Amino acid sequence: MNPEGRHSTFSMELATLQGSNVLDVETVEDSMDLKPAEGRSGIDWTPIAHGARSTFAVVHLGPLRLLGANLPPSLFEGTIREARYTVWLGMEDPHRSVVNGMPLPDAALVLGGPGSRCQSYWPIDAKPAQAAAALFIPAELRPAGWPDAAPLLTVHLVDPAGLQRLRQHLRATIRLASAQPERFAADGDRRAMGAEVVARVANLLATATVQTQAKPGFSRACIEMLDQIDRFIVKRLDRPILLGDVADALRVAPRTVHNIMKLTRGMTLQTYVTIFRMRSARRHLLRTEDCDLVKQAALRHGFVHLGRFAQAYARFFGETPSTTLARRRVEGNKAENAGS
Repeated sequence: MNPEGRHSTFSMELATLQGSNVLDVETVEDSMDLKPAEGRSGIDWTPIAHGARSTFAVVHLGPLRLLGANLPPSLFEGTIREARYTVWLGMEDPHRSVVNGMPLPDAALVLGGPGSRCQSYWPIDAKPAQAAAALFIPAELRPAGWPDAAPLLTVHLVDPAGLQRLRQHLRATIRLASAQPERFAADGDRRAMGAEVVARVANLLATATVQTQAKPGFSRACIEMLDQIDRFIVKRLDRPILLGDVADALRVAPRTVHNIMKLTRGMTLQTYVTIFRMRSARRHLLRTEDCDLVKQAALRHGFVHLGRFAQAYARFFGETPSTTLARRRVEGNKAENAGS
């Protein structure tokens, strides 16, 4: 079965799609709003700029999953936990993405497998939303000759015309799952579509060249230092966090911390700390039962001026902290009523 059709653009207007028995569509303001799901890959998605909603569309092709996404500037970090092989690609040109400290070429596929570390970001000054797609391929469907999983994601430079055809096929498959789900009714049809997608990727990889794995200075030691920085921030959320304090705790020069943050996350430490605090405060408002006041969340996360906190929070999340707290209470009441 071939769902392919002609499309003049590769921007994926996913929010217009209707979900079906084979297609899950979800539009959210933030990763904290995503519904719980089994089989998370282990990669954390963190928006670092707001103003555009994020949309995900997941097509279930037997054991293979095809994901289409429209996302704002974001961080993608973590280690792939599943026994799956993953393929990422931008769905439009130009696509601004940085993988392992290096800008991602337009005609490229990004591969990972069990144990691969993802350290990638879309720059904070990129356009409000970019389109991307990902394939999650179970190990048993991995074709012969498929690249082995590496400690870091690998970037494969592919034929531009072939990549455009793959984009067309993925986009058409997602749309078909919304418009004509009956074509996916039989398990054999879903598996055949999944096998065709894998074959198209394998054909591109057969003539691909592997880009230098990472920018000089990018290493596992660098990633371990990132994890140490995050642990330090968590311990000091209610207090000032200065570059020198982090450097002293890690026993490195302040310039080293600055360079690592710019290389791996595309931002300064202070910008990252502000985003970290904001997101932690929102998580607190949404999920912590003993948090009944906005003031509690603000002070616990180092915001001593409540008015400025509320203004910054509203700019970042599109709603005031009191609105977030009220929404949690409403949802909690609904859950109680449903259980009574």
